[in-house]
Amino acid sequence: MELLARLVEEVRPLYTALHCWARHQYAERYHAPQVPSTLPAHWIGNRWGQSWPGLVEGVDMDALVSSREPRWLVEQAKPSTSVGFAELPDSFWTASDLCPVPEDGRG
Repeated sequence: MELLARLVEEVRPLYTALHCWARHQYAERYHAPQVPSTLPAHWIGNRWGQSWPGLVEGVDMDALVSSREPRWLVEQAKPSTSVGFAELPDSFWTASDLCPVPEDGRG
């Protein structure tokens, strides 16, 4: 629970800044007289907030990683150490389905 509380506090400034930016973007889009303190649900289009269409459609994220190997992408996430566990053993990379294994047809 301490780890979770620490992670929430570490991410809070980023979330707050992104939320502020999104409120301003949507207020401009919908010609609101003032920027609301919370996002109206009908502005987002997805009642659970799973996607916020139209905010970053012009950004091509694929171009930033298209030259990288799949393993590099997973390594950047630091799937074990980012949540407080030890480094992953080499067997993780050789025995997992995260990276293509051409000899057996898995992807």
